[in-house]
Amino acid sequence: MKEMAFYAFLIFLLGSVFTLGAQPVQLEDCWERSRAHYPLNDASRALVEELTQERMKNSAAAWYPQLEMGAQASWQSDVPHVDLDNPMFDLPMAPKDQYKAFAEVSQTLYNGGYTRGNKRLTAAEGGAEQQDLEVKLREVKSTVTDVYFSLLKLREQKKQMVAYMDDLDARVRELSSAVKNEMVHVTELNLLEVEKMKAEKQQMALTSSEQALLEILSLFTGTSISEEDELTVPREDLFMSPEARPERKVYAFQQEQLEARQALNQVATRPKLAAFAQAGYGNPGFNMLKDEFDTFYMVGLRLRWQPWDWKVSSRNDKVLALQSELLQQRESSFDLELQRTHYQLSGELQQYQYKMATDSAIVAKHQQIVAHYQTRLKNGAITAADYISALNAASRAQLEMKINHLQYLHSLAKQYMVGWEAGNFQETKKQVNHEE
Repeated sequence: MKEMAFYAFLIFLLGSVFTLGAQPVQLEDCWERSRAHYPLNDASRALVEELTQERMKNSAAAWYPQLEMGAQASWQSDVPHVDLDNPMFDLPMAPKDQYKAFAEVSQTLYNGGYTRGNKRLTAAEGGAEQQDLEVKLREVKSTVTDVYFSLLKLREQKKQMVAYMDDLDARVRELSSAVKNEMVHVTELNLLEVEKMKAEKQQMALTSSEQALLEILSLFTGTSISEEDELTVPREDLFMSPEARPERKVYAFQQEQLEARQALNQVATRPKLAAFAQAGYGNPGFNMLKDEFDTFYMVGLRLRWQPWDWKVSSRNDKVLALQSELLQQRESSFDLELQRTHYQLSGELQQYQYKMATDSAIVAKHQQIVAHYQTRLKNGAITAADYISALNAASRAQLEMKINHLQYLHSLAKQYMVGWEAGNFQETKKQVNHEE
Protein backbone atom coordinates (compact mmCIF):
# COMPACT_ATOMS: atom_id res chain seq x y z
CA MET A 1 0.00 0.00 0.00
CA LYS A 2 2.84 2.37 0.89
CA GLU A 3 4.59 1.51 -2.39
CA MET A 4 1.45 2.37 -4.36
CA ALA A 5 1.15 5.70 -2.53
CA PHE A 6 4.82 6.42 -3.23
CA TYR A 7 4.47 5.68 -6.94
CA ALA A 8 1.31 7.76 -7.11
CA PHE A 9 3.15 10.70 -5.52
CA LEU A 10 6.08 10.22 -7.90
CA ILE A 11 3.78 10.22 -10.91
CA PHE A 12 2.08 13.39 -9.62
CA LEU A 13 5.47 15.07 -9.09
CA LEU A 14 6.71 14.17 -12.55
CA GLY A 15 3.45 15.38 -14.05
CA SER A 16 3.80 18.69 -12.23
CA VAL A 17 7.35 19.16 -13.49
CA PHE A 18 6.24 18.37 -17.03
CA THR A 19 3.38 20.86 -16.75
CA LEU A 20 5.68 23.59 -15.47
CA GLY A 21 8.14 22.94 -18.28
CA ALA A 22 5.37 23.15 -20.87
CA GLN A 23 4.18 26.62 -19.89
CA PRO A 24 3.31 28.55 -23.08
CA VAL A 25 5.49 31.51 -24.04
CA GLN A 26 3.67 34.82 -24.54
CA LEU A 27 4.82 37.92 -26.37
CA GLU A 28 4.17 40.12 -23.32
CA ASP A 29 6.46 37.90 -21.24
CA CYS A 30 9.19 38.19 -23.86
CA TRP A 31 8.86 41.98 -23.76
CA GLU A 32 9.24 42.08 -19.99
CA ARG A 33 12.12 39.62 -19.92
CA SER A 34 14.03 41.35 -22.70
CA ARG A 35 13.68 44.70 -20.92
CA ALA A 36 14.94 43.24 -17.64
CA HIS A 37 17.75 41.28 -19.32
CA TYR A 38 19.08 44.01 -21.63
CA PRO A 39 22.21 45.71 -20.21
CA LEU A 40 20.61 49.17 -20.49
CA ASN A 41 17.72 48.27 -18.22
CA ASP A 42 16.06 49.84 -15.17
CA ALA A 43 19.38 49.64 -13.31
CA SER A 44 20.82 51.99 -15.93
CA ARG A 45 17.89 54.33 -15.40
CA ALA A 46 18.72 54.38 -11.70
CA LEU A 47 22.34 55.24 -12.53
CA VAL A 48 21.26 58.12 -14.78
CA GLU A 49 18.93 59.36 -12.04
CA GLU A 50 21.73 59.23 -9.50
CA LEU A 51 24.03 61.04 -11.93
CA THR A 52 21.45 63.78 -12.41
CA GLN A 53 20.98 64.19 -8.67
CA GLU A 54 24.74 64.57 -8.14
CA ARG A 55 24.84 67.25 -10.84
CA MET A 56 21.92 68.98 -9.14
CA LYS A 57 23.84 69.01 -5.87
CA ASN A 58 26.80 70.59 -7.64
CA SER A 59 24.52 73.32 -9.00
CA ALA A 60 23.01 73.95 -5.56
CA ALA A 61 26.51 74.25 -4.07
CA ALA A 62 26.78 77.71 -5.67
CA TRP A 63 24.64 79.03 -2.77
CA TYR A 64 26.85 77.48 -0.11
CA PRO A 65 29.58 79.55 1.58
CA GLN A 66 32.88 79.28 -0.28
CA LEU A 67 36.22 79.09 1.52
CA GLU A 68 39.40 80.22 -0.22
CA MET A 69 42.90 80.12 1.25
CA GLY A 70 46.08 81.55 -0.17
CA ALA A 71 49.60 82.77 0.51
CA GLN A 72 51.90 85.18 -1.26
CA ALA A 73 55.52 86.28 -1.06
CA SER A 74 56.72 89.20 -3.20
CA TRP A 75 59.39 91.85 -3.68
CA GLN A 76 58.54 95.17 -5.25
CA SER A 77 60.67 98.00 -6.56
CA ASP A 78 59.05 100.69 -4.46
CA VAL A 79 56.59 101.19 -1.60
CA PRO A 80 54.55 104.21 -0.45
CA HIS A 81 56.80 106.66 1.43
CA VAL A 82 57.31 110.38 2.16
CA ASP A 83 60.68 111.99 1.39
CA LEU A 84 61.52 114.35 4.27
CA ASP A 85 64.96 115.85 4.63
CA ASN A 86 64.54 116.49 8.33
CA PRO A 87 66.43 114.67 11.07
CA MET A 88 63.63 115.56 13.49
CA PHE A 89 61.16 113.23 11.70
CA ASP A 90 61.77 109.58 10.88
CA LEU A 91 58.61 108.22 9.19
CA PRO A 92 58.31 104.42 9.07
CA MET A 93 58.16 102.72 5.65
CA ALA A 94 56.71 99.39 4.50
CA PRO A 95 59.26 96.78 3.45
CA LYS A 96 59.84 95.99 -0.22
CA ASP A 97 59.74 92.25 0.52
CA GLN A 98 56.22 91.39 1.62
CA TYR A 99 54.55 88.18 2.88
CA LYS A 100 50.99 87.24 3.64
CA ALA A 101 48.72 84.24 4.19
CA PHE A 102 44.96 84.60 4.28
CA ALA A 103 41.63 82.84 4.33
CA GLU A 104 38.46 84.25 2.79
CA VAL A 105 34.84 83.14 3.19
CA SER A 106 32.33 84.39 0.63
CA GLN A 107 28.58 83.94 0.35
CA THR A 108 26.72 84.52 -2.90
CA LEU A 109 23.75 86.85 -2.39
CA TYR A 110 22.63 87.25 -6.00
CA ASN A 111 23.89 85.61 -9.19
CA GLY A 112 21.23 86.69 -11.66
CA GLY A 113 19.40 83.35 -11.65
CA TYR A 114 22.43 81.31 -12.77
CA THR A 115 21.89 78.50 -10.23
CA ARG A 116 18.22 78.13 -11.10
CA GLY A 117 19.02 78.07 -14.81
CA ASN A 118 21.81 75.54 -14.34
CA LYS A 119 19.44 73.23 -12.44
CA ARG A 120 16.94 73.49 -15.27
CA LEU A 121 19.64 72.56 -17.78
CA THR A 122 20.81 69.63 -15.64
CA ALA A 123 17.26 68.29 -15.34
CA ALA A 124 16.76 68.50 -19.11
CA GLU A 125 20.06 66.70 -19.76
CA GLY A 126 19.11 63.96 -17.31
CA GLY A 127 15.68 63.59 -18.91
CA ALA A 128 17.21 63.28 -22.38
CA GLU A 129 19.62 60.59 -21.14
CA GLN A 130 16.72 58.67 -19.58
CA GLN A 131 14.78 58.77 -22.82
CA ASP A 132 17.85 57.68 -24.80
CA LEU A 133 17.76 54.50 -22.74
CA GLU A 134 14.07 54.11 -23.56
CA VAL A 135 14.86 54.45 -27.27
CA LYS A 136 17.33 51.56 -27.01
CA LEU A 137 14.82 49.46 -25.06
CA ARG A 138 12.12 50.19 -27.64
CA GLU A 139 14.45 48.95 -30.38
CA VAL A 140 14.97 45.75 -28.39
CA LYS A 141 11.20 45.39 -27.98
CA SER A 142 10.71 45.83 -31.71
CA THR A 143 13.37 43.23 -32.50
CA VAL A 144 11.84 40.74 -30.05
CA THR A 145 8.42 41.31 -31.65
CA ASP A 146 9.77 40.64 -35.15
CA VAL A 147 11.59 37.49 -34.02
CA TYR A 148 8.51 36.24 -32.18
CA PHE A 149 6.23 36.61 -35.20
CA SER A 150 8.87 35.11 -37.48
CA LEU A 151 8.86 32.05 -35.23
CA LEU A 152 5.07 31.85 -35.29
CA LYS A 153 5.01 31.98 -39.10
CA LEU A 154 7.84 29.48 -39.34
CA ARG A 155 6.05 27.04 -37.07
CA GLU A 156 2.90 27.32 -39.15
CA GLN A 157 4.96 26.41 -42.19
CA LYS A 158 6.31 23.41 -40.30
CA LYS A 159 2.80 22.32 -39.29
CA GLN A 160 1.58 22.54 -42.88
CA MET A 161 4.65 20.67 -44.04
CA VAL A 162 3.98 17.88 -41.54
CA ALA A 163 0.36 17.63 -42.71
CA TYR A 164 1.58 17.64 -46.31
CA MET A 165 4.06 14.83 -45.61
CA ASP A 166 1.44 12.82 -43.71
CA ASP A 167 -0.86 13.05 -46.70
CA LEU A 168 1.95 11.93 -49.00
CA ASP A 169 2.65 8.98 -46.68
CA ALA A 170 -0.97 7.93 -46.86
CA ARG A 171 -0.99 8.16 -50.65
CA VAL A 172 2.30 6.23 -50.87
CA ARG A 173 0.77 3.40 -48.86
CA GLU A 174 -2.29 3.35 -51.08
CA LEU A 175 -0.26 3.38 -54.31
CA SER A 176 2.11 0.72 -53.00
CA SER A 177 -0.85 -1.62 -52.73
CA ALA A 178 -2.11 -0.57 -56.15
CA VAL A 179 1.34 -1.14 -57.71
CA LYS A 180 1.45 -4.67 -56.25
CA ASN A 181 -1.95 -5.34 -57.81
CA GLU A 182 -0.64 -3.84 -61.10
CA MET A 183 -3.39 -1.26 -61.06
CA VAL A 184 -0.96 1.71 -61.13
CA HIS A 185 2.46 2.01 -62.75
CA VAL A 186 5.43 2.20 -60.37
CA THR A 187 6.40 5.59 -61.83
CA GLU A 188 3.43 7.18 -60.07
CA LEU A 189 4.69 5.78 -56.75
CA ASN A 190 8.20 7.08 -57.44
CA LEU A 191 6.82 10.56 -58.07
CA LEU A 192 5.17 10.59 -54.64
CA GLU A 193 8.30 9.31 -52.92
CA VAL A 194 10.44 11.97 -54.62
CA GLU A 195 7.96 14.66 -53.53
CA LYS A 196 8.12 13.30 -49.99
CA MET A 197 11.95 13.54 -49.97
CA LYS A 198 11.73 17.14 -51.19
CA ALA A 199 9.30 17.91 -48.37
CA GLU A 200 11.68 16.36 -45.83
CA LYS A 201 14.49 18.60 -47.08
CA GLN A 202 12.27 21.66 -46.71
CA GLN A 203 11.32 20.53 -43.23
CA MET A 204 14.99 20.29 -42.24
CA ALA A 205 15.61 23.82 -43.56
CA LEU A 206 12.64 25.15 -41.60
CA THR A 207 13.87 23.42 -38.43
CA SER A 208 17.32 24.97 -38.88
CA SER A 209 15.82 28.45 -39.31
CA GLU A 210 13.59 27.90 -36.30
CA GLN A 211 16.56 26.94 -34.14
CA ALA A 212 18.41 30.12 -35.12
CA LEU A 213 15.41 32.29 -34.26
CA LEU A 214 14.91 30.49 -30.94
CA GLU A 215 18.53 31.20 -30.03
CA ILE A 216 18.05 34.90 -30.83
CA LEU A 217 14.88 35.07 -28.75
CA SER A 218 16.60 33.25 -25.89
CA LEU A 219 19.52 35.66 -26.12
CA PHE A 220 17.31 38.74 -25.81
CA THR A 221 15.04 37.36 -23.08
CA GLY A 222 17.78 35.69 -21.04
CA THR A 223 15.71 32.49 -20.84
CA SER A 224 16.03 29.18 -22.64
CA ILE A 225 13.27 28.76 -25.24
CA SER A 226 13.31 25.49 -27.17
CA GLU A 227 11.33 23.79 -29.92
CA GLU A 228 9.13 22.11 -27.30
CA ASP A 229 7.95 25.47 -25.90
CA GLU A 230 4.63 26.64 -27.28
CA LEU A 231 4.43 30.19 -28.58
CA THR A 232 0.95 31.63 -28.13
CA VAL A 233 -0.58 33.85 -30.81
CA PRO A 234 -0.99 37.38 -29.35
CA ARG A 235 -4.45 38.87 -28.91
CA GLU A 236 -5.47 41.76 -31.13
CA ASP A 237 -6.36 43.96 -28.16
CA LEU A 238 -2.70 43.88 -27.12
CA PHE A 239 -1.93 46.29 -29.99
CA MET A 240 -4.98 48.54 -29.87
CA SER A 241 -3.46 51.56 -28.07
CA PRO A 242 -0.40 53.03 -29.87
CA GLU A 243 2.76 52.99 -27.78
CA ALA A 244 4.29 56.36 -26.92
CA ARG A 245 7.56 56.92 -28.77
CA PRO A 246 10.44 57.86 -26.43
CA GLU A 247 12.09 59.78 -29.29
CA ARG A 248 9.45 62.44 -28.87
CA LYS A 249 10.52 63.08 -25.30
CA VAL A 250 14.15 63.10 -26.43
CA TYR A 251 13.34 65.95 -28.82
CA ALA A 252 11.32 67.73 -26.14
CA PHE A 253 14.13 67.50 -23.59
CA GLN A 254 16.68 68.64 -26.19
CA GLN A 255 14.51 71.69 -26.87
CA GLU A 256 14.31 72.27 -23.12
CA GLN A 257 18.13 72.15 -22.97
CA LEU A 258 18.41 74.83 -25.67
CA GLU A 259 15.93 77.06 -23.86
CA ALA A 260 17.81 76.57 -20.58
CA ARG A 261 21.12 77.45 -22.28
CA GLN A 262 19.55 80.56 -23.75
CA ALA A 263 18.37 81.62 -20.29
CA LEU A 264 21.87 81.01 -18.89
CA ASN A 265 23.35 83.07 -21.69
CA GLN A 266 21.19 86.02 -20.68
CA VAL A 267 22.21 85.55 -17.05
CA ALA A 268 25.90 85.85 -17.98
CA THR A 269 25.65 89.65 -18.41
CA ARG A 270 23.85 90.26 -15.09
CA PRO A 271 25.74 91.54 -12.00
CA LYS A 272 26.74 89.14 -9.22
CA LEU A 273 26.72 90.19 -5.57
CA ALA A 274 28.47 88.39 -2.71
CA ALA A 275 29.37 89.07 0.91
CA PHE A 276 32.86 88.19 2.07
CA ALA A 277 35.08 88.09 5.15
CA GLN A 278 38.87 87.87 4.94
CA ALA A 279 41.43 87.30 7.68
CA GLY A 280 45.19 86.77 7.46
CA TYR A 281 48.70 87.20 8.78
CA GLY A 282 51.58 88.92 7.04
CA ASN A 283 54.16 91.65 6.77
CA PRO A 284 52.94 94.27 6.47
CA GLY A 285 49.38 94.00 7.68
CA PHE A 286 46.82 96.55 6.67
CA ASN A 287 49.01 99.20 8.35
CA MET A 288 51.42 99.72 5.46
CA LEU A 289 53.75 101.87 7.57
CA LYS A 290 54.43 99.10 10.04
CA ASP A 291 57.37 96.89 9.09
CA GLU A 292 56.45 93.78 11.08
CA PHE A 293 54.21 90.68 10.89
CA ASP A 294 50.70 91.34 12.03
CA THR A 295 47.15 89.95 11.73
CA PHE A 296 44.52 91.62 9.58
CA TYR A 297 40.87 91.13 8.59
CA MET A 298 38.06 92.82 6.72
CA VAL A 299 34.40 92.21 5.81
CA GLY A 300 32.35 93.66 2.99
CA LEU A 301 30.29 93.24 -0.18
CA ARG A 302 31.67 92.48 -3.62
CA LEU A 303 29.85 93.35 -6.85
CA ARG A 304 31.00 91.97 -10.17
CA TRP A 305 29.50 92.94 -13.51
CA GLN A 306 30.65 92.57 -17.08
CA PRO A 307 28.37 94.91 -19.06
CA TRP A 308 30.27 94.41 -22.34
CA ASP A 309 31.41 91.07 -23.74
CA TRP A 310 32.09 92.03 -27.36
CA LYS A 311 28.71 90.62 -28.49
CA VAL A 312 29.55 87.08 -27.35
CA SER A 313 26.13 86.73 -25.69
CA SER A 314 24.25 87.91 -28.78
CA ARG A 315 26.17 85.50 -31.00
CA ASN A 316 25.44 82.68 -28.54
CA ASP A 317 21.74 83.56 -28.74
CA LYS A 318 21.92 83.29 -32.51
CA VAL A 319 23.69 79.92 -32.31
CA LEU A 320 21.06 78.57 -29.94
CA ALA A 321 18.25 79.85 -32.17
CA LEU A 322 19.78 78.06 -35.17
CA GLN A 323 20.17 74.87 -33.15
CA SER A 324 16.51 75.11 -32.09
CA GLU A 325 15.40 75.52 -35.70
CA LEU A 326 17.50 72.53 -36.76
CA LEU A 327 16.05 70.45 -33.93
CA GLN A 328 12.51 71.32 -35.02
CA GLN A 329 13.34 70.23 -38.58
CA ARG A 330 14.67 66.91 -37.30
CA GLU A 331 11.54 66.39 -35.21
CA SER A 332 9.34 67.19 -38.21
CA SER A 333 11.28 64.70 -40.34
CA PHE A 334 10.86 62.06 -37.65
CA ASP A 335 7.13 62.76 -37.42
CA LEU A 336 6.79 62.62 -41.21
CA GLU A 337 8.50 59.22 -41.30
CA LEU A 338 6.18 57.94 -38.57
CA GLN A 339 3.16 59.11 -40.56
CA ARG A 340 4.45 57.41 -43.70
CA THR A 341 5.00 54.14 -41.83
CA HIS A 342 1.61 54.44 -40.15
CA TYR A 343 -0.26 54.87 -43.45
CA GLN A 344 1.76 52.09 -45.08
CA LEU A 345 0.90 49.68 -42.28
CA SER A 346 -2.76 50.76 -42.41
CA GLY A 347 -2.80 49.77 -46.07
CA GLU A 348 -1.21 46.41 -45.25
CA LEU A 349 -3.78 45.77 -42.53
CA GLN A 350 -6.64 46.49 -44.92
CA GLN A 351 -5.07 44.19 -47.49
CA TYR A 352 -4.78 41.31 -45.01
CA GLN A 353 -8.36 41.87 -43.85
CA TYR A 354 -9.57 41.45 -47.43
CA LYS A 355 -7.52 38.28 -47.79
CA MET A 356 -8.71 36.78 -44.51
CA ALA A 357 -12.33 37.39 -45.52
CA THR A 358 -12.03 34.84 -48.38
CA ASP A 359 -9.29 32.52 -47.09
CA SER A 360 -11.65 30.07 -45.34
CA ALA A 361 -13.80 29.62 -48.44
CA ILE A 362 -10.74 29.09 -50.64
CA VAL A 363 -9.30 26.47 -48.27
CA ALA A 364 -12.65 24.62 -48.16
CA LYS A 365 -12.76 24.46 -51.97
CA HIS A 366 -9.19 23.14 -52.18
CA GLN A 367 -9.97 20.47 -49.59
CA GLN A 368 -12.92 19.29 -51.67
CA ILE A 369 -10.70 19.11 -54.73
CA VAL A 370 -8.02 17.09 -52.89
CA ALA A 371 -10.60 14.67 -51.52
CA HIS A 372 -11.94 14.12 -55.04
CA TYR A 373 -8.42 13.65 -56.42
CA GLN A 374 -7.60 11.09 -53.71
CA THR A 375 -10.35 8.81 -54.99
CA ARG A 376 -9.36 9.29 -58.62
CA LEU A 377 -5.67 8.62 -57.84
CA LYS A 378 -6.56 5.45 -55.99
CA ASN A 379 -8.58 4.28 -59.01
CA GLY A 380 -5.82 5.23 -61.43
CA ALA A 381 -7.91 7.89 -63.13
CA ILE A 382 -5.25 10.62 -62.64
CA THR A 383 -1.49 10.64 -62.32
CA ALA A 384 0.50 11.25 -59.12
CA ALA A 385 1.68 14.54 -60.62
CA ASP A 386 -1.93 15.72 -60.88
CA TYR A 387 -2.58 14.78 -57.26
CA ILE A 388 0.65 16.43 -56.05
CA SER A 389 -0.34 19.61 -57.88
CA ALA A 390 -3.75 19.65 -56.20
CA LEU A 391 -2.27 18.81 -52.81
CA ASN A 392 0.35 21.58 -53.15
CA ALA A 393 -2.37 24.09 -54.00
CA ALA A 394 -4.42 23.04 -50.98
CA SER A 395 -1.37 23.18 -48.68
CA ARG A 396 -0.46 26.63 -49.97
CA ALA A 397 -4.01 27.87 -49.42
CA GLN A 398 -4.06 26.47 -45.87
CA LEU A 399 -0.67 27.98 -45.12
CA GLU A 400 -1.62 31.30 -46.68
CA MET A 401 -4.72 31.50 -44.48
CA LYS A 402 -2.62 30.97 -41.34
CA ILE A 403 0.17 33.27 -42.50
CA ASN A 404 -2.25 36.05 -43.49
CA HIS A 405 -3.66 36.05 -39.97
CA LEU A 406 -0.17 36.19 -38.46
CA GLN A 407 0.91 38.87 -40.94
CA TYR A 408 -2.17 40.87 -39.96
CA LEU A 409 -1.23 40.62 -36.28
CA HIS A 410 2.41 41.42 -37.07
CA SER A 411 1.42 44.56 -38.99
CA LEU A 412 -0.87 45.46 -36.12
CA ALA A 413 2.07 45.05 -33.73
CA LYS A 414 4.28 47.21 -35.97
CA GLN A 415 1.64 49.93 -36.05
CA TYR A 416 1.43 49.70 -32.27
CA MET A 417 5.21 50.10 -32.06
CA VAL A 418 5.19 53.07 -34.47
CA GLY A 419 3.00 54.92 -32.00
CA TRP A 420 2.12 57.78 -34.33
CA GLU A 421 -0.65 60.18 -33.37
CA ALA A 422 -1.20 63.68 -34.71
CA GLY A 423 -0.16 66.44 -32.34
CA ASN A 424 1.69 64.01 -30.11
CA PHE A 425 4.90 66.04 -30.05
CA GLN A 426 3.31 69.21 -28.68
CA GLU A 427 1.55 67.18 -25.99
CA THR A 428 4.87 65.52 -25.09
CA LYS A 429 6.56 68.91 -24.85
CA LYS A 430 3.86 70.10 -22.43
CA GLN A 431 4.43 67.00 -20.30
CA VAL A 432 8.19 67.66 -20.20
CA ASN A 433 7.66 71.28 -19.17
CA HIS A 434 5.22 70.16 -16.48
CA GLU A 435 7.77 67.68 -15.14
CA GLU A 436 10.37 70.42 -15.00
